[in-house]
Formats: sequence, structure tokens, C-alpha cells
Amino acid sequence: MARFDDLTDLIRNAARGTDLWLLTSGYNLTIENACKLKKAGLTGVRISLDHWEKDRYNEFRGSPKAFDWATTAAVNSRKAGLAMGLALCVLNDFLSENFLFKYLAFAKSLGAAFIMILEPRETGHFSNSDVRLPEVSMKLLDNFFLTVNSSPLYKKYPSVIFPGYHQRRIGCFGAGIRYLYIDSEGSAHACPFCQDKMGDCIEEELSEIIPRIRQKGCFIYSTPEMARTLAP
Repeated sequence: MARFDDLTDLIRNAARGTDLWLLTSGYNLTIENACKLKKAGLTGVRISLDHWEKDRYNEFRGSPKAFDWATTAAVNSRKAGLAMGLALCVLNDFLSENFLFKYLAFAKSLGAAFIMILEPRETGHFSNSDVRLPEVSMKLLDNFFLTVNSSPLYKKYPSVIFPGYHQRRIGCFGAGIRYLYIDSEGSAHACPFCQDKMGDCIEEELSEIIPRIRQKGCFIYSTPEMARTLAP
């Protein structure tokens, strides 16, 4: 969103039928820009918002504007006709059943269609930090995920997407199996959280890079053996 003209050009020139999503903090997502993105062909917006309390979130993000950026962007996205969901990176410091259900109600008030729960990893903001969630926290997230998506009580609430629930049971979704990550320099990685350069997309073809990523696999979740040998 800091290079808005470039962003809209990328969206406008994508192949017809491509499902295009913007992952954002909400910065610069004014109603005017939201409408321009919709017109260019954007499908939806996934906004990072890790707490329903303004002060807690601003403190976590290190900016007094972070909460307002995110919530205003949510409203503007809906007004522009874009699909909109929230991304929640859960930290053990504030994780509880009470927190999760209050966050769910807050997401509903913003008109979010879904909440994507992400586990913290030792990268970016959390580099050199032990932020992995203990088993008791994982069970809490599993129960929340299953309850919200199956109970009729939450039929009118945002659905919950929790990739970790499935990946612990059937293996990694990334690592070249269902997706990979290409950074702003064109380097290929297994996913945004496994940032170990395994190819250069400017110099190499993806068909050469994907088998390399699959063979190495994910450093958290197992990669099914069959998936390692699939044609890219």
C-alpha cells in the first residue's frame, strides 16, 4: 500500500480469473483506494489485527495509529464491495478462551467474513524469540476452531480458518505443496515463516525451484512423502 500505483498495476494485469487478495495492516486503505482496488480486480482484503483492545494492539505494533488503520480499512473494504477477513497472530501472553470469543464478537462487529488464526514464528517481529505456543494453548485453539465452525450458535459469526489444525494432522500446506512464498527480491521460500532462500525466481524457472523446496520440506510440520514427488 506504500506503492499503490504499482499495486493496482499488478492487479489490473493479472491473468483473468486470478483470485487476488491484499494482506495488509490497513495502512493507506482509504475508501477511495479501496474502490480503486475493487475496480482493478482485487477479490478481497485480509487485515492483520491481533487484539480487540486498541491500546494493547497499538502497543504490540509499536504505533499509536495501528488499530485505527486496521479498523478503518475493514470498514472501507466492506463499503467498496471487497471480501474482508482478519488475520490474528495469537500470543500466549493474552491467549485465553475469553480473549478468543471476545475477538470473534469484535470481528463480527467489523463485518469480517472470516478470521485466520496464525501461530507466531521466530521471524520478523519475533526474531530470536521463543514464541511457540505450548500444547495447552494449541488445544484451546483447536477447540475454538471446531466450536465456531460447527455450532449453530455461531452460524452468523465469521468462520475460523486455522491452518495449523490440519497441518499437524496431514502435513505442511506450503513448501511447494499448495503454495510457496516469493519475497520482494524475487527469492523463493517454503512459506512466509520459513524464510530460507531456496531459489531465485528472476534467474530460474519455478519448475526448477518447486521440487527443491518440496524435498527440503517444512521445518515445523512434516511434508507427506507423496507430495514431495508430485510434478510442479
